[in-house]
Amino acid sequence: MKFTSFYAQCPFEVGDLITTPDGVSEITDIAFTHYFRSRQVLATYELDNCGLYRELVVVRKEDPKKGN
Repeated sequence: MKFTSFYAQCPFEVGDLITTPDGVSEITDIAFTHYFRSRQVLATYELDNCGLYRELVVVRKEDPKKGN
């Protein structure tokens, strides 16, 4: 049997409120899937206790004060 481990950081925490196309949702669970061969880690999120996990794409809005 082979052994592997991973380290992952997440920009969100359980309980965070996020804006989605459907309105505001609460993150109720976070799952990480570690792919052994490719060594990739995928974070998926459950919103509003719906039972479905999906990836989130973070879109950062421009800050007019900073000129980004």
